Amino acid sequence: MNKYGIYFREICSILTSWTWQELLFGLKNNIIGIEDVVNYSNNIISDNIKDFEDIMEILIVDNNEVEDIVRKLALKEEKQNDDDIVSKWVFSIIYYLHSTNKNNIYDMIDDIYCEFDYPLEISCLVSYMPKEDGESRDDKLKKYIKRGENIWVIKK
Repeated sequence: MNKYGIYFREICSILTSWTWQELLFGLKNNIIGIEDVVNYSNNIISDNIKDFEDIMEILIVDNNEVEDIVRKLALKEEKQNDDDIVSKWVFSIIYYLHSTNKNNIYDMIDDIYCEFDYPLEISCLVSYMPKEDGESRDDKLKKYIKRGENIWVIKK
């Protein structure tokens, strides 16, 4: 799915905290690749981190084994709501696109809307959805970005 040209390492510089469930979703849906998970694991590894051995294993195993380890780590976490995982990924992609490529962002949002099974929180940004409030899509996008920043972006 990385047809949007996102770079996970750049997203991680803004949204630094990811659960293994979120990473597993990204892998399963081809938003990120194995190398992204390996790089993320390398960046978070430290001697005092929970599940140090499993994370270290990600760094040394063959690529075809990484998803299984991520799945194992995800099962150790408290179960996340699937809608929350989708919301974070949708925001991450739109935030990245907004920061890097404003030319055709609304076309991409239309695609994201379909590919992520029509998330309600971005329906107001979709070109073919009814608009009743008279507010421009640009203004709605700014509000969406601000709201997402307040939820997921780590302030430095």
